[in-house]
Amino acid sequence: MGVLGRSLEELYEWARSDYVGFWEGFTRHVEWFERWHDPFNWDKKEVRFRWFTGGRTNLCHNCVDRHVRDGQSGKPAIVWWSEGAQQRRVITYGELLDQVSRLAGALRELGVGKGDRVGIYMSMVPEALVTMLASIRIGAIHVNFFSGFGPEALAKRLIEVQPKVIVTSDVAYRRGRAIELKRTLDEALAASRIKTKVIVNIRSREGASSLRKDRDVPLSEVVDRLGSPVRAEALESNEPAFINFTSGTTGKPKGIVHVHGGYQVGVIGATLMTCGMSSDDVNLCLSDIGWIGGTSYAVYAPLMLGCTTVLYEGAIDYPDAGVLWRIVERERVSLLWTSPTAIRIQIKHGPESVRGHDLSSLRLVLCGGEVLTPPVRKWFEEHVLPDGAVLVDHMGQTEAGCMLVTYPFGVTKDLRIRPGSCGFPLPGMEVRVVRDDGTPVGVGEKGEMVLERPIPSLTPTIWSDHPRYVEEYWSKYKDRYRIGDLAYLDQDGYFYLLGRADETLKVSGHRIGAAEIESVIAGLEEVAEVVVVGGPDPVKGEVPVAFVVLKSGREPGPDLERRIVEEVRRRFGAIADLRRVYFVNALPKTRTGKLMRGLVRSLVRGSELPDYSNIEDESVVEELKKVVSSDSYRVDNPRVPERPQ
Repeated sequence: MGVLGRSLEELYEWARSDYVGFWEGFTRHVEWFERWHDPFNWDKKEVRFRWFTGGRTNLCHNCVDRHVRDGQSGKPAIVWWSEGAQQRRVITYGELLDQVSRLAGALRELGVGKGDRVGIYMSMVPEALVTMLASIRIGAIHVNFFSGFGPEALAKRLIEVQPKVIVTSDVAYRRGRAIELKRTLDEALAASRIKTKVIVNIRSREGASSLRKDRDVPLSEVVDRLGSPVRAEALESNEPAFINFTSGTTGKPKGIVHVHGGYQVGVIGATLMTCGMSSDDVNLCLSDIGWIGGTSYAVYAPLMLGCTTVLYEGAIDYPDAGVLWRIVERERVSLLWTSPTAIRIQIKHGPESVRGHDLSSLRLVLCGGEVLTPPVRKWFEEHVLPDGAVLVDHMGQTEAGCMLVTYPFGVTKDLRIRPGSCGFPLPGMEVRVVRDDGTPVGVGEKGEMVLERPIPSLTPTIWSDHPRYVEEYWSKYKDRYRIGDLAYLDQDGYFYLLGRADETLKVSGHRIGAAEIESVIAGLEEVAEVVVVGGPDPVKGEVPVAFVVLKSGREPGPDLERRIVEEVRRRFGAIADLRRVYFVNALPKTRTGKLMRGLVRSLVRGSELPDYSNIEDESVVEELKKVVSSDSYRVDNPRVPERPQ
């Protein structure tokens, strides 16, 4: 019955009455070499907390060793597909253990020890996962760098963590071309002036020619020469396992630290409550390992729970929009993790790419990373979801390591989806929505999300900068963790996300969520994608500006622009009058499909552009520059269609 043998109501009551005991309940899903002596300690003055102090465990052991010991050696752990589903590779749990333990031994021979950082700059290939697991096996800290980063972005992060070893590939493949990761890394290392050893996973015929004799060595050679298998280290629960970078409000990236014990317990608990993941599931997560979505839900959650995890390298609509559905059908995927942006890509191509594929294996599709608007949900439910499957919206963040607010289908199927809502806080996730003064909001009132108490998987610090951690997350609301997302609640406690606190517009003193306006525009049948940002206005402070991508076959024009403006005005009133609607061919996105909202905002405001080296298509920036400068958004010539008399 339910999770941990309890119903949803019983789980909520348990978490309310015995918060620490509730989370201790999930420790049964983690193997410990030694039991902890203190389950939870929180120094509020110094803003330091520790979970399961004194306990010893190892994230790698729980992902690999115990499954092999329990007779799962021959079960597929990883199934990898190359772009376009041209190549397929299967690695069993037994093979994974062999590869991980040998690379761990090789890293140790190279001088990597407890606390040292191992940088990983690779695309979604099995060698990346092997390196992650090998690093934490010996107590090192792996740092995943998104494979779409350019030299400048990569150099900034290298300087922050000072890796002792970096493991990369000579190339990655995307949209039919080779992306030279090794060359980018060489430039970043030159710019950062970091001295390190570089291990190269050679994938192309020319790859060996890029090696520098005094620094670089092929991955295969390292393992063959130095790779004696080693056992997993028994690590104290609060020792760091890995660092994931996320952007900061100051522009400086933040190295978010996750630890061995608390991370495992928090992620397993959230995953079991959300989707009931089990060893019978086949899991496919479309997020890159450079982000927490990929780290947690392409790698650690499925492997801890004994699943088969499917990796896909490349764009989900190349060479055609049906590639994703061919993989789902071939592997009988039961859990698919995606994003609204990925669904909008499918919408743009139309439902034809889905037809003819047997998707009956899907039981849950989990969607996160941004607001899932009702029109996007409706299209996916009508054209993709098989009978009995559910599209589950969820909200989480890098710092939490897992989802915080969602629909707990892992506990009960008796749940009602409300389009536009990401659900409600899971048991044990004390998420509240508050005003700026910290008091609770009323029904329908916008506010900022906070966490009343640390969950086990919450980051305890920012790498090498604890004062910044305190300032950004704990200073605004006393003894409460600031999540940074805006939301409102309905009368039944369902959460409706409005985007990040820094993604809102302040028009004449009124705060409007960009996601609210975007949802209205996306509801028009002609619209495939939209982003709304704030442009400067000398009177109102900010005014909303929209960039719209139309569906195939639809034409832009004054009449459609007028309809968009009028629909937004009708729904929100004059306060949300769009200053300008730009029709464009595409929006700027990262190679993982995430919308680059800050880049659009900078273009509109005429400010310095942020680093966009991880953009999917640089030509999109040139198009946006052209349309913005042509007539442009000018405060003295707004070009808003007149209201009909």
